Amino acid sequence: MRNSKLSFAPLTSLAIGITALAISSCSDSDDGVRVYEVIIPPGGENSTPAAPTRPSAPNTLATPSSNGPALTWTAPESWTKIANANQFDRARYEVAGADGEKATATVTAGIGGSVPMNVNRWRGQLGLGAASEPELKAAAIPVQTADSAGVIFELAGPDGSRKILAAILPIPGDTYYFKLDGPPAIVDAERDAFMTLVNSSKIDKSGSTPAATTSAPEPAALKFNAPSGWTAGSNDDSSSMRAASYTTANGGEIAILRFRKTPDAIVQNVNIWRQEAGLDAATSEDQLALTEVKSTDGELTWKVHQVDSEQSTVLAAFAPQGETLWVVRLKTTPAQVSNESAEMTAFLQSATSN
Repeated sequence: MRNSKLSFAPLTSLAIGITALAISSCSDSDDGVRVYEVIIPPGGENSTPAAPTRPSAPNTLATPSSNGPALTWTAPESWTKIANANQFDRARYEVAGADGEKATATVTAGIGGSVPMNVNRWRGQLGLGAASEPELKAAAIPVQTADSAGVIFELAGPDGSRKILAAILPIPGDTYYFKLDGPPAIVDAERDAFMTLVNSSKIDKSGSTPAATTSAPEPAALKFNAPSGWTAGSNDDSSSMRAASYTTANGGEIAILRFRKTPDAIVQNVNIWRQEAGLDAATSEDQLALTEVKSTDGELTWKVHQVDSEQSTVLAAFAPQGETLWVVRLKTTPAQVSNESAEMTAFLQSATSN
């Protein structure tokens, strides 16, 4: 089982229990990220709390495992439990505002990935561009619950119509995401309730899986015919998203990945590679000039995009299957990409479901 550390370096513990500290938002940065400040509770004026240490560079979260423990939590009584929407939902709630508007609170797990990937996915949902690792490091607020050292992000849409408050809590074998998403007035009013929810979370010691974790079955895995000269790699040290890997005859690196399918997943993933290449972030698929490759059996349509930098090239293909977005990513050199692209196309065309 993989270590459950976050994608950041070790965090200085910061208890954010509602009975211990009051958390309030104090300012908004230009990129839509709200910054928290810690307020000393009554009676604590003579003690100066240590400033939390900011996380360092994001990387990979824990590998989800069906055999790992599950989290339990206590939802606010005013929140209404509603049906789960996909295989990653562990619970979903409707949160009503005073004026009849509604927000949605979700608890999800089994997604895997990295902090930048998940937070930039939320940013994309709000109409914000992808943030860099230093920007995410500066915006991350440490949170310590009973069984997890995690981080919190608060994101505001540029038009002021929507806000997301989210906590990322790793546990052994999985990472849980608590998210409140909706009109800013509701998110602001329910902040304390959200923090109570997060702080109530703890590992289920009974060894049983809560009813809330019932989810849809995983999609069938894809099969590919690897070109001659490609060598299958080991996935022992890879993230939970990686289904397989290869090394091409020219030394290129092939990764077959599984992501959660969202409307902006392709753009957000491409933007990570564009950022690494020093390119501006794209805001829509139309900007990416995606090409299409169909599988021979006609079941899958791959959208393909290439990102070039001076030292490397990423050629990536995306195909949805149920709630999953399959990604085949080739990393190679600019000199070799023309030689690799024909084999990559044949590899995509060979994809079939088990």
